[in-house]
Amino acid sequence: MKIAVEIENLMFFYPDGNKALDGVSFVVPERSKTVILGPNGAGKSTLLLHLNGLYTPNRGKVRIFGKLINAENIREIRKKVGLVFQDPDDQLFASTIFDDVAFGPQNLELDKKEILRRVEEALKAVDMWDLRDRPPHHLSLGQKKRAAIAGVLAMEPDIVVLDEPMAYLDPRGQEEITAILNRLNNEGKTVIVSTHDLDWALEWADYVVILNAGRVMAEGDKSILTNRRLLEQNGLKAPLLVTLFEDFEGKLGIPTSLKEAKQKLKKIML
Repeated sequence: MKIAVEIENLMFFYPDGNKALDGVSFVVPERSKTVILGPNGAGKSTLLLHLNGLYTPNRGKVRIFGKLINAENIREIRKKVGLVFQDPDDQLFASTIFDDVAFGPQNLELDKKEILRRVEEALKAVDMWDLRDRPPHHLSLGQKKRAAIAGVLAMEPDIVVLDEPMAYLDPRGQEEITAILNRLNNEGKTVIVSTHDLDWALEWADYVVILNAGRVMAEGDKSILTNRRLLEQNGLKAPLLVTLFEDFEGKLGIPTSLKEAKQKLKKIML
């Protein structure tokens, strides 16, 4: 298994002395769809801010494709790791969506032709090209989130990190973001998402990390999301599929996707 991200004994304290991360260690497989789960205050957002060097550990190490994040290579790391904040208003600041997405490539001192190519490809990837001249404050929340993703894509990172991308979106908005994440992963990118939505995580992820009180409580393939006891011990509610199929007293096994659930139900209906 090739590793995209390796975190080793990561410790982080806020200035008020609050310990946000307490010896966090785990890996993220390359080209995986990895989900970071945990209750409020578990340290998810703080952890994600370490992945492209926005936060510096008090202790421990973060490696990206084997390279330790440090002051000497931070510019290179930020080309490889793109971070999308939970609130797109924290990320969008220019007068138009086009200018916002162009900001990153401009800072790379690329020529105008290359900047235009990147902006156009990024906005088309999130279906926002036709809105390129619109001010960010005239967009819906879903459109803002897609525009924020486009700003990251224009940097052409190998790893895309998203903090609660589904938060406050309606079902259609969630479907649109999911389609974007799937497309990025199909193109070979490692996608890392924090979320509170375990039903979505069970359907989408192929690798899972559970945090609680700044510590890693479990990591592995998404089958760990079928462990109700583990989830409840860490302040998480079991996915609906787990709750439903537990009632069959183990006769069918617990599915890890809606497609698998349908197949199991067909067997007992025939």
